Amino acid sequence: PLEENGKETAMVNRAVYFISSMGGDYLAWDPEDIRNPKTHEYGIYAYPRYSEKIPLVAKSFDEFLENLINGKLPRALGFEGKSTRVKKQFLQWSKK
Repeated sequence: PLEENGKETAMVNRAVYFISSMGGDYLAWDPEDIRNPKTHEYGIYAYPRYSEKIPLVAKSFDEFLENLINGKLPRALGFEGKSTRVKKQFLQWSKK
């Protein structure tokens, strides 16, 4: 469990949360996981509500958006088959 793993607990505490799903999943970047210091890119992690694993979902914000559109992000959160709806909603939002 997270409570027993000091490394993951520290990551949860220092994470910068920037989005959540309606169901209680969270996404955050880890300020200690610097992927590109010149462009200020950090590892982006998922905090799924039904898992104690904290998967890396993107190495940059651009990759995060690509993963959202192509369906990899919903799968990381355990939402198989929902990528079409997410993609349509994102594309509608991005045209505004």
